[in-house]
Amino acid sequence: MTNTIITALVGVICTILSGWGTFLFTRRKYETEVDSNEVDNVKKSFDTYVKVTEETIHSLNNKVERLQRENDELRKEVFNLRKQMFQWMTSNNYGSVTIDKHINEPLSKEDINTLSK
Repeated sequence: MTNTIITALVGVICTILSGWGTFLFTRRKYETEVDSNEVDNVKKSFDTYVKVTEETIHSLNNKVERLQRENDELRKEVFNLRKQMFQWMTSNNYGSVTIDKHINEPLSKEDINTLSK
């Protein structure tokens, strides 16, 4: 009977020790896997962020280029309209009439010289 009790106690102690050892080793493995998964998730998030950022930059660059072209066209149109206005005023002897300057960029002396040619 004492042999049976000793055998039972040894079995219980071995079971407890093996369970505890298994817990320790699997916990380390689990923590390593969790860390690895977190690193993978951060990398995927970063890659997605970079992709979205590059697409946004590309889109904005296209819009800026389009707006610059439109701005250049509008500047040319304003210049041509000023030239026509100046030519009309000088052809009708309205040279002494002052022009109201309700525009952001009034004609410079160089522009007036260019228009008068």
